[in-house]
Amino acid sequence: MSDLNPVEIYERYRRSELDAAAAVDYLKTIIESGSKAESRVQSVEFLGKMELKSDDFFEFLEHLVTSDTDKVVRLTSITVILNMYLDEGENLLKWLFQHEESINILLEILKRLQSNSSARAEKLITAFEKSIEERFSQIDIHEKEEIGIGQIERLLGQIQAYLTDEIFYDGLDILALDKLYDELIEIIKLELINSNMILEIMKSISDCYLAEGASEHNSNERRLSYQKAMTSSKIGLEYYPNDRNLLFNYGYACYILEHYHQAIKAFMRLYKIEKKIDKKKYKKLKKIRNEGGTIVEYAKSGPLDYLSQLYAKTGREKKQKWAIKQNKKRKNKFRKLKTGL
Repeated sequence: MSDLNPVEIYERYRRSELDAAAAVDYLKTIIESGSKAESRVQSVEFLGKMELKSDDFFEFLEHLVTSDTDKVVRLTSITVILNMYLDEGENLLKWLFQHEESINILLEILKRLQSNSSARAEKLITAFEKSIEERFSQIDIHEKEEIGIGQIERLLGQIQAYLTDEIFYDGLDILALDKLYDELIEIIKLELINSNMILEIMKSISDCYLAEGASEHNSNERRLSYQKAMTSSKIGLEYYPNDRNLLFNYGYACYILEHYHQAIKAFMRLYKIEKKIDKKKYKKLKKIRNEGGTIVEYAKSGPLDYLSQLYAKTGREKKQKWAIKQNKKRKNKFRKLKTGL
């Protein structure tokens, strides 16, 4: 039987060719014999599927959790305990909350507890949250994000204020930004973040990805950055469709990615919004000039500049001429207000 792998042992047990005691012994032997990691993990999984609860089996799993050097074996053993021995494993789990060094394991424990609706699981989540606060409250926000504690806090319902701070994003490298981006997309789907925070977060993330795309020399990585800028902007626009920052970011990312019609829609919406703003700005600047003040600002490049380029790329000559004409009129209007000529 020593030449059988875990799959064969478990299948023979299911076909009643092996009794439970023999199957358990064979699977334990594979785990303890230093076999390949995959076989050891499979053996723990099959032991869990057999659902043969006993004090000896719990103690065996407990020993793997506290002593085994393979993280996957340990996590698989923890999963079996969470599924079968939640009451018996309470003290072990609380010990892990205080001493486990692998943040990934702590994260997986939390996810599995959150999928369990029992009162015992809720009690353990409370203990988990308290332990995380005690262990990691003193580390700075970038280390917190780097090691994964930020993600754990968010799964516990703590949406950190620093996620809306532009300075926080300045300190992230692209790997940390990618990790945060992927996680926040999932958290937003779970409706754990309010719409105001989503707006500010998506602004900062899309700004970061536009800057990353502009500085990236690898064409594939550059395209990925612009795709994420486009996606993050689009998510924010679902909540605030007239936000100018996000409309520009979305339009520009679409422009770079050659999604020209989407870019046109974004810049046209932005143009209509800024047209109304221009009227108010013009009245304000005109009042300043009439009162003898100095006008130091007039129209800068805006959506009309991009619309004229986009119409040219899509062969819409009449629209291109219209955009150029409107852009010239707009700039001349503000220039005349400043110079009086």
